[in-house]
Amino acid sequence: MPGTTPDPHPASEDPVETLIVGASLAGLTTALALAARGRAVTVLERTQGRTQRGVAIGLGRTDLDAALGTAMSARVIEHLGEASLLQGPYPHPWWSVYTALRTTAEEQPGITILDGTQVIAVGEDNERAWADTAEGDRFYTRILIGADGYRSTV
Repeated sequence: MPGTTPDPHPASEDPVETLIVGASLAGLTTALALAARGRAVTVLERTQGRTQRGVAIGLGRTDLDAALGTAMSARVIEHLGEASLLQGPYPHPWWSVYTALRTTAEEQPGITILDGTQVIAVGEDNERAWADTAEGDRFYTRILIGADGYRSTV
């Protein structure tokens, strides 16, 4: 078409089913909840490796069951440690909760986590959404979820 600029990122042959930007607590919990319901998920995380960002978070079995379903919740609890949920209403160390969620997500065949992938722009048209990375890649998807924090690109 005259006057249009060609897309510098041609459509991928295999667009991802669901794309989540951010692999902290919200992104990992969302990925696990979707995987528990049979959805394939790709998670893009800006950092390479993880540093502790929070101090503590309240967590209970009922919360996990409601968010993830009992089977996926049981896997997270296995990594968190069953005894940790017996402590009552006290907060759990952020790092322990993150590690349990991350380990469980890494075990799921339907979840792909790409560390060191900084999303710099997102967009959408009538048929799909996409996320552009600092590395020059574009990920196409039908569902794009922002879990990238208070300075969200999404």
